[in-house]
Amino acid sequence: MSTQRKNKTHKRRHLGLRVKGVIGLLLGLLVFVSVLSYASLRRFTDQVNILSDQALPSLAATMELTTLLEDILQNAERLMTAEVQAARRIAYDATKDSIEVGTTLVNEGETVAATKDLRAILSILSTTADDLNDLINDKLNAGNDLHFQRQKLNEWAVDDLQASPSDGSAYLLWVNSVRALVLQSASLSPGSNVRMQRRDILMINRQLTALEGDIAQLPAVLRPTATDRLGQLKVRLTGDRGLITTLSTFNQLDLRSKALARQMRVLASELLRETNTLSAEESERAKMSTQSLIIRAEKDITWLILTVLTAIFVAGASIYYIDRRVIRRLTNLKEAVNAQSDGISAVIPVEDNDEITEISEAVKYFITEIDHRQQRLLASAEQVKDVIRLSPQAMCITTNTDVLFHNEAFKDMWPSGGHFSDILAHIPADLLDARGETAVVDRHQINLTGDRARWFDLASSPVEWDGKKARQLILVDVTNQVQIEETLRAAREKAEAAAQAKSSFLAMMSHEIRSPMNGIISVAEILDRGKLGKEQKQLVGVINQSAETLLTIIDDILDLSKIEAGKLAINRFDFDLPAVITGVADLLAPSFHQKNLSLNLNLSPDLPRFVHGDANRIRQILFNLLGNAAKFTEQGGATLTATSTELDGNEATIDLVITDTGIGINREVLDRLFQPFEQADSSVARQYGGTGLGLSICRRLAQLMAGEISVSSKEGHGSTFTLTISLPLAKTPDDIRKSNIDHDTSVDLRQPEGAQLHILVVEDNHINQIVIGKILRELGCSYDTADDGILALDKFGKNRYDLVLTDLRMPNMDGFALARAIRDGEDGENHMPIVAVSADAMEEARDESARSGIDAFLTKPIKIEDVRRCLESHVGRQRELKWRSREDSNPQPAD
Repeated sequence: MSTQRKNKTHKRRHLGLRVKGVIGLLLGLLVFVSVLSYASLRRFTDQVNILSDQALPSLAATMELTTLLEDILQNAERLMTAEVQAARRIAYDATKDSIEVGTTLVNEGETVAATKDLRAILSILSTTADDLNDLINDKLNAGNDLHFQRQKLNEWAVDDLQASPSDGSAYLLWVNSVRALVLQSASLSPGSNVRMQRRDILMINRQLTALEGDIAQLPAVLRPTATDRLGQLKVRLTGDRGLITTLSTFNQLDLRSKALARQMRVLASELLRETNTLSAEESERAKMSTQSLIIRAEKDITWLILTVLTAIFVAGASIYYIDRRVIRRLTNLKEAVNAQSDGISAVIPVEDNDEITEISEAVKYFITEIDHRQQRLLASAEQVKDVIRLSPQAMCITTNTDVLFHNEAFKDMWPSGGHFSDILAHIPADLLDARGETAVVDRHQINLTGDRARWFDLASSPVEWDGKKARQLILVDVTNQVQIEETLRAAREKAEAAAQAKSSFLAMMSHEIRSPMNGIISVAEILDRGKLGKEQKQLVGVINQSAETLLTIIDDILDLSKIEAGKLAINRFDFDLPAVITGVADLLAPSFHQKNLSLNLNLSPDLPRFVHGDANRIRQILFNLLGNAAKFTEQGGATLTATSTELDGNEATIDLVITDTGIGINREVLDRLFQPFEQADSSVARQYGGTGLGLSICRRLAQLMAGEISVSSKEGHGSTFTLTISLPLAKTPDDIRKSNIDHDTSVDLRQPEGAQLHILVVEDNHINQIVIGKILRELGCSYDTADDGILALDKFGKNRYDLVLTDLRMPNMDGFALARAIRDGEDGENHMPIVAVSADAMEEARDESARSGIDAFLTKPIKIEDVRRCLESHVGRQRELKWRSREDSNPQPAD
């Protein structure tokens, strides 16, 4: 057995050795042909290189030099015939470039240089070109001067050579003779015949002499003028830069340039003849070298062809042997394998006892193993199919029209008795397209007949099922989730509607409360400025204090409503931070002094002055915090400290700390202190009053400005409130707002000194008409009233007013429409200041006012000082409006 196995191994290796020997022989022939081809090509390449290095460069240089010489001749002709400076420069540059290239070729080409000393000829040619260029340049300049002198001569004849009938007929004839001579002189052209030019110049000189003699025949009074005119003519004709002198110069330059051009043509022609002779010699040498190269190449090609034919014969014999011993047996093996793969019974051929026999046996083993594994895969596929069929996730394999496979969950999802094709009609087409990519559709509604509307999340991906392109479709029933979302959406809409109703209610209540409050506060202010007794002033002060408290409560409720609705805008601008802090302290100082409390203000030296932020909201926060310190402190006082804890090049972190010695806050209350309507306890509310909204609004305002408010307190020892906010530094102090009026667009309508302002008051509430009229009389103004916008337009068209004060909410025509009507009637030069006086404190009213063309906005209740600042800002009077006391004579309204 061992001997037989060794014999088999020997036979199998014997076939391999034979095949390897044939392949080795082919490789040897291929290497021999390659070496022979390389050697032949190498010799041919060396001969070509010798030819290209010796004969061809010299020939190419000679031919190129010939072309350059022809270009030099053409450029020289263009240089000679140039009529403008641009053409001269182009021709000269081209000539010089050709000469320089030719010189380079002569210097680099040894054959060219050895034939004749061409460098000297090219050098002379370059110098001649330079001289010719200078002559042509001078010639063109002379031609330009000649044209200029001719033009000046004509201008002189028209402008200076004048005569009138009063000068006498003799002088007129003499002037006409001079003009005729000027015309004859102006006709001299540089392009005409030189002999004709000389004859014309001789005639001109004779006529000059004749004109000089005719001067003696003129009246004595005109002789000096005629002599002067004739002298000017001589200068213009025969002077250093005269017409005739310039023409003579031009002719001389023309003759010299033509002579140089001829010399240049002779030199170039001589050089061209030399290069042509040299080119013929080089061509003959190149031809002989080429013929020798061809003879050698023919010999090498003959040997190469014989070698290639031998290699082809050997290769054919090798291919025949390999085909008979290897390829045919492998082909039979392939056909048997293909037949078995197609289900046809076929025997794997096992012939001889060599390497191909081993391959056949291995293939036979692999086919048997593949059959066994295929059976196991089919069994596994059936198991996977059962898992998918019993999966709780609905899934199907489908085409555009048919469901090829589905699991039990997909079947149980639909009503019994239905057809799956009806379901496919409700699926989006792109999910069923076999050519599409993986796609997902959320919240897709399917409403089958006999079934309720349901929503599904769908996912589809391409698959191949039984040789067909199909889609795997997965369905997830999200009907319950969609119903929950619809319920939540409806609840949110109801909540938003309720919030909108609350905002509308608060805006309406603010408007309805502020209107009577305007009468109370304004009348109380007017009464307080009158001559009242001590008790009466005390009662008026009670009215003012109560009204201000009620107004503060209204403002707090409106601010809280706008914050909760997300409609509170933060208006950032550049402002003076120390001025804002000092202004709050100055405003609240009387409250501290009234209770014999101290108020200290500490501003850090490193506190930035000009910053960018909402100064009004920062002022509101400080006013509330410092006002609480005054309210809840009975002994001692309060300190307002402003520091900058962090400062870089663009932004500063500001700490505003308010410390008081008041009643303090219980630790249990601190956690809920900033909640709306929250106070320390009920006794505090009864003793000090207030709604508990201030601190909540302050914290929310700080958060809207990306800041924070913190508090530390100990009951009975006082409290410390800290506002921390980061503010960008202002770029320029010029942008700082200084006006407290919301819209500070100033209109300069200055009145003469002592004139009385005439105001149009548009207000549907008669109480407010009386209140505003009282304020205007206190300020020394006259006024007219109108109940709505229509009546106001009628009065506006009949009278002249300095300013319009208008309510916004009025019947027939409101204040917005009135402002737009006034703006539409303006011509762009005269601008009527319009100020809104409204109880509507919402931001929407301010924005609509600005869009309607209203210049400023005053919120009711209004005070005398507010109206005074508004009038001074928007009417711009030169004199200050003085407060008028009650006993002063009040101008009556012109109703």
